[in-house]
Amino acid sequence: MDKETIESAGGGQDASRDFAHLTIRHPNMEKPLEDLLDTVRDHGGYDIVMLYGPTGVGKTTIINQAVKKITQLAGDIPPGSIPVAVTEAIAPENGKFGWKDYYIRALTALSEPLIGRKIDYETFERTGKPPRQGSGAADTNGLRRALEHALRHRQPAAFFVDEAQHFASVAGGRKLKDQFDVIKSLANTSRSLHVLVGTYELLLLQNLSGQLSRRVRQIHMPRYRAEVEQDRLAFARILLAFQMRLPVPEPPNLLDSWEYLYTRSVGCVGILKNWLLRALNAALEDQSPTVLPEHLRRHALSTAQCERITKEALEGERRVADSEAGDQELRWMLGFEPPSGASHGSDAKNKETLQRRIGQRKPHRDEIGLQGPAAASGAES
Repeated sequence: MDKETIESAGGGQDASRDFAHLTIRHPNMEKPLEDLLDTVRDHGGYDIVMLYGPTGVGKTTIINQAVKKITQLAGDIPPGSIPVAVTEAIAPENGKFGWKDYYIRALTALSEPLIGRKIDYETFERTGKPPRQGSGAADTNGLRRALEHALRHRQPAAFFVDEAQHFASVAGGRKLKDQFDVIKSLANTSRSLHVLVGTYELLLLQNLSGQLSRRVRQIHMPRYRAEVEQDRLAFARILLAFQMRLPVPEPPNLLDSWEYLYTRSVGCVGILKNWLLRALNAALEDQSPTVLPEHLRRHALSTAQCERITKEALEGERRVADSEAGDQELRWMLGFEPPSGASHGSDAKNKETLQRRIGQRKPHRDEIGLQGPAAASGAES
């Protein structure tokens, strides 16, 4: 089949671009999106939302869908306001997060004018001298206060930060807490909901303190798991939806290769879609009437890449999962008795350990009378 025939059937660059912008709604996206929009409509005391999941699961698609929905529902807004804003936290180059760069990107997302001429007016009022041009600390302080003012003025329903796991790209527990304190302070002083979207590394920030934890809404966007029948069926339906929407004259039979497609995408829809897009472009370049298995094999992630993604996903899922043992330990810490049917062996021992103060002796019967050499000498006398 020649190139002209393929383009007339819906192929070519335009078709590839349309497929790149295609969004397949699926169960593991619908629930996180619904929870996110519910929180945007009613914060319920939350300052921050953490939306996390494995790499390539489709978190950026969630952002796009949420922004579209929030914008549609915004209706009439006051002059100068915007319904929603999105920025990205850039990975640090030297192990230290670049707050100045982040503030500039955030102000740009808010369409703030004259970003390069912001001044720290608090320093100016205190010292009577404007900050020296090029002074990093003064510039950073001025940019932060400018961001606080911009957020209060623009009044976005939500301020999205993609790749937010980069906030955790520092060493040391105290420094990590400082990073999150800045975000919490920005959200609090500007009275705007911050939505941090990233990988499972965001979990490093969630329990730094009780005060921080209670102000954070956590939303998990999981991958599809092969050991769960419902997930396997959902993944098969997603394959069928992509199969029907691939802009080629002859749709490929993706369902016949579902195990291979699952394995090399680790059950993540974002990885799967990008893979199919690469295979589609290869098919168009080869003037093939369909996406062939060789196109899929040529553009699949390597085994080593998939193993790395799988290990990170499994570790993140382990952290997220609420085990019965963890729930039981929490009940003991709060003073509840074990539920009926609970074992009285190691469980009882663990409860005793939790309830006993540090340095307090375990209860036992002391022996009466003299013991050891003292008893022997007493008998001789």
